[in-house]
Amino acid sequence: MGCRLTSVYPNLVRIYGYSSRNQKDKKAYTDLLEMRMKAKHGKLSDDFLKPINLTNDDLKLGLKLPLNAYTGTLRATFNNLYDNLQGFSICSTGQMLILQLIHDLKEVPTLEMISANTDAVMYMIDEEYKEQAHNILHNWEKLTGLELD
Repeated sequence: MGCRLTSVYPNLVRIYGYSSRNQKDKKAYTDLLEMRMKAKHGKLSDDFLKPINLTNDDLKLGLKLPLNAYTGTLRATFNNLYDNLQGFSICSTGQMLILQLIHDLKEVPTLEMISANTDAVMYMIDEEYKEQAHNILHNWEKLTGLELD
C-alpha cells in the first residue's frame, strides 16, 4: 500500500506563504496553483478555456512544471526570485510533515515501511488494519491541509 502526496511543495507555498520575498505579486503563484488544481479536476469552464484554445488537460499539464520549478528558483542564486530562507522553509516543512505522517502510521500494528520521499510513502500492512491506516491518512490531511492520492 501507499499514498502519493499531491503537489506538496506548491501547496506549502500556498498554505504557509513561502513565496519569494523578492516577488512583487505574492498572489500570482497561488493563483496559478489554483488554476492548475481546477484544471486537474476538470473544473475550468468552457467560457474560460475556449478563448485561449486550451483544455483542462492542457492547463493541468502545462502548469505543472512551472509550479514545481518555483521551489528550485528560490534556491538558485542567479534567479531574481532567489530567497534561500523560503526555499529552505519549503523543503524542511515538507520533510517534517512527511515524518509526521510516518510517525502517525507507526500506530498501525503490522506496518512495514517500504520507502518514503517528497512524493510518496509506501508501506505494507495486514488487510485488517487498512481502515485504521486510512483514518490516519485522513487525519494527517486535515492537520496539514495537504492532499494524498
